[in-house]
Amino acid sequence: MSFQLDRLLGFSRTAPERPAVVFGDSVSEDPQAVAQALSLLPQAQAVSTDTKVGALHPDWDDNAVQEEVDRILAETGQAVPDLIQAGALHSIVSQRS
Repeated sequence: MSFQLDRLLGFSRTAPERPAVVFGDSVSEDPQAVAQALSLLPQAQAVSTDTKVGALHPDWDDNAVQEEVDRILAETGQAVPDLIQAGALHSIVSQRS
């Protein structure tokens, strides 16, 4: 309003303009809420490591997620082969017979 009055009285030559307001694509989630959810889901055995990494890094492609999952499983000692699927259990049982 004061710009219009200044211009009308000859004190200003500036023409008022409406600002352009642009909102981002989405609102980012609260990092603390994401961390808490990622902490609680494994306790309930309701989420895989792959899902956790994907949720924490939605901008990563599948290869980057898998590389991180492999690192996590190796660091935590969970990257052991399934003996039943590998056939090792069958050979152990066969050796005892």
